[in-house]
Order: sequence, then C-alpha cells, then structure tokens
Amino acid sequence: MRIYSIFSLIFLVLNTVSYVGTQQAFGSVSYPAIQRIIPHATNANAFALGQGLNTNAGKYAAMRTLVNQFFNQNKAGKPNPKTLSLYDNSTYSKQKLIALVNNRQAVSQWWDQDLTPGLTKIYNAATATSYKNLYAYFDSRYTNSFTYTLVYWMLTILMKDMWNEVTYNKTADLIGNTLEAQLNKSTLLVFEIYTEAFEANHNQTYMKGKW
Repeated sequence: MRIYSIFSLIFLVLNTVSYVGTQQAFGSVSYPAIQRIIPHATNANAFALGQGLNTNAGKYAAMRTLVNQFFNQNKAGKPNPKTLSLYDNSTYSKQKLIALVNNRQAVSQWWDQDLTPGLTKIYNAATATSYKNLYAYFDSRYTNSFTYTLVYWMLTILMKDMWNEVTYNKTADLIGNTLEAQLNKSTLLVFEIYTEAFEANHNQTYMKGKW
C-alpha cells in the first residue's frame, strides 16, 4: 500500500508539472482573493477591480493607485448584515489589498533576483520557466496566500527530484537560503488572507458567540 501511495504521489506530481503551462499569469491577482478581501463589494465592482489590477500587472504604482481610487469612490460596499469579520472594515480591506499588491512585487523580485537564475543554473532555462509557471498555478489556486503556495510548490518540485540527491539538495538550499535573505530585507513577501489576527477575531465571534 505504501509503495502504491508513493508511486501515485509521484504520478500526480509529474502530471501536475507537465499540465501547467502559461495558463496562469505570473504575478496576477486572484479574483477569489479579491472577493474575500472586499466581500461587500458588488460582483461588478470586484470584477472590474480585478481586471484593472491584472491589466496593470507589473506596474505596481498603478496597481496601488487603482486600489486607492476604488476605496475613495466607496466601491467596497458596506456590510449588510455585518459578519463581524475583519473584512467588514473597509480600512482593513484597503490595507490588505495594498499588501497584496506589495506581495506581487516582492514575489516578482524574489524570482527575478534569485529563483530564476538559481534554477537555471541547477537545471536549465526551460525547467526554470516551468517551475515559475507552476508557482503561478499554485499562487492562483491558493488565493495568493504565500504559505500555501510555497508549501505545495516546494512539495511538487522536490518530489519530482526526490531520486536525485544532488539537485534535490541544491534546489532546497536555493529556496531556503534565498527566502531567508529576502525576509531579512522585507516581510512584504509574506501575504495571507486569513492571518492569526483574523482567526483570533473569528474564534472570538462565531466560535465563542461574542456578538
């Protein structure tokens, strides 16, 4: 059973890597992420903001301007009824959207400065591009939340290379060392929609009935 499970996992990993092409735009903003951050905006307003942000992907000043304009024009909506979520507060939502844009910039810098050159050196340019596309896939799938994206991406690429100790170790070291260096410079890389503060607030309201 264990052997079957291992080979099933390897098949899944290889299939995932081969399936992912360029269908997920690297550095894009996930529409589900936007909907979670501004849950009281109309679908039309949320979709228009997402379109604007992704049209300007890579132009981070323009993306931040779009976010500011969105809230200045009162397009975030008002909670009706209130859900007692931190995202009932438009100021909090605005800060999170700005943080998401900053995360897009930080992730792009991490790849440009460290991961793409490093993976190209370990493997080749084609593999580096494939792994970048794979990161974009998980990034979109897990609503731009850094921890989930990183964990699933690392699991996939390291499992693919699990029988080659040399490249496995080089890849793991590349990710770990460069991530630590990036975080020592700035924590903008780490973005989560549901933080510990969100969970604490959630547990004090829904779970414990403190309405």
